[in-house]
Amino acid sequence: MSPFFIIGNPRSGTSLLRLMLNNHPLISVPPECGFALWLYEKYKEKSFFDMETVKNFVEDVIKSKKFETWGIREEEVKSFMLSRKFKQYKEIAFAIYLIYAQKNGKNPTLVGDKNNFYIKHIAKIKEIFNDPKLIFIVRDGRDVAVSYRELFAKKINSIYAPNLPNSIEEIAHEWVNNNKFIAEELYERSLLITYEALVTLPCQTLEKICIFLGIDYNESMLDYYKNNDEPIEFLQWKSKTLEKPDCNNIGKYQNFLTYEEIILFESIAGETLNAFGYKLSNKKGAY
Repeated sequence: MSPFFIIGNPRSGTSLLRLMLNNHPLISVPPECGFALWLYEKYKEKSFFDMETVKNFVEDVIKSKKFETWGIREEEVKSFMLSRKFKQYKEIAFAIYLIYAQKNGKNPTLVGDKNNFYIKHIAKIKEIFNDPKLIFIVRDGRDVAVSYRELFAKKINSIYAPNLPNSIEEIAHEWVNNNKFIAEELYERSLLITYEALVTLPCQTLEKICIFLGIDYNESMLDYYKNNDEPIEFLQWKSKTLEKPDCNNIGKYQNFLTYEEIILFESIAGETLNAFGYKLSNKKGAY
């Protein structure tokens, strides 16, 4: 009754990985919606979910931000939920993931959840779902900075648009702080991968993830872009998920950041970059 979780700093490939795994015939990973975390405090003390409590829970899920992008009608949710009995919060939360799977014609062996904001709430996720499996993904922070700036330049008009910093100093501090949460939360039921490995060695990286999850590898995961189920509202900033992995997104900071910006980023994030295996500049002109 526990999903696995995909967690990483924004613009680090979490959506790409979600889509890849969701295209596995036995895995379902819905688009992001943090209802499981948001509703926990309200319902965690319940030892039995009677019909009235289930109805209240369903109403709260329906009102959760981004749930409307799943394309599931309230009547469908109520019909599914009221036909089952729940004794624990994790059971009733898990059932919501199953509704999305069923809506998309799946009877999954595994269910996942992907949310960037979980990176600051990992301990709470462990508490809710009794130490679930966590897949952490890290991307070179300098490329993350380029991606942040690209989004800022688009001036996306959407209530769902990510609110990200634009200055190199702010981006560097955010990247360091977020990835420190990952470094501190690595444990025996977690797996760390990099965006770079996922893009350049997708088969090997996905095989590694499948072994971690205890499920057979399926090559259909590589065709994720043909069955992209990202809500259309999100594609303004996730349009690249409609294409095959692009190796040109690796190291692009060398062409899009000035030398001074690279040095500034490294002066703030150098230790964290090194910790995750990213090489630093050592002299002017290195790029």
